[in-house]
Amino acid sequence: MTFFSFKKKSPKTGVTLTELLVVISIITIISTIMVINFRAGEKGGELVRSAQLVVQGIRKAQSMALGSKENKHPTTDNWEVPEGSYGVYIALSSPNQYIIFADFFVADPDTENDQYNSGEDIETVELEGGIIIEHIRYQPSNGKPNKTNINFDPIDPLINLVPPMPPANEINITLKREEVVDCGSDCQEGVVGSCPEGCKVVKLLKAGWVSIVD
Repeated sequence: MTFFSFKKKSPKTGVTLTELLVVISIITIISTIMVINFRAGEKGGELVRSAQLVVQGIRKAQSMALGSKENKHPTTDNWEVPEGSYGVYIALSSPNQYIIFADFFVADPDTENDQYNSGEDIETVELEGGIIIEHIRYQPSNGKPNKTNINFDPIDPLINLVPPMPPANEINITLKREEVVDCGSDCQEGVVGSCPEGCKVVKLLKAGWVSIVD
């Protein structure tokens, strides 16, 4: 007797060209979105880190004043506490940096007291690439100097602003990415929530408090 067996054919397990192209397209789209988000995050990160650098520099000058830290005198090379203040010098003519200084030349008639003078540098701090300081504003006097000395006298946490612009009990330092045209008046005045994307404000109060405002 003859028996017939019927074997069920197994379905093909290969991937068609169409399916492969669909998968590649999906991977490409996801990768593109991730790269765009990463670059946007990097831009935001550069701005935040630069604002933090400004805050750190101000706190460093404040800490040196409170501790009466000795620094090398620029002409005698002796280590001593400066006659004047410790400070941070910001000038819009060099918007990508600031200088931490010790005011040694107080008694020198050829220099200005409580201000940064050449040779008084402790450290020059560069902001991250593409980030600049756009604006300096004193409040509530609405003064807009093109440079400022944020000073701390030894054993005194209070901020002393030079040039003075009374009644100034607050200073706002606006940072932005270079491609941003204008951060706007509200942002420059330190109004919380008013800064457009690409802008941040470092706010200082005369009592010595310093923070970053969005």
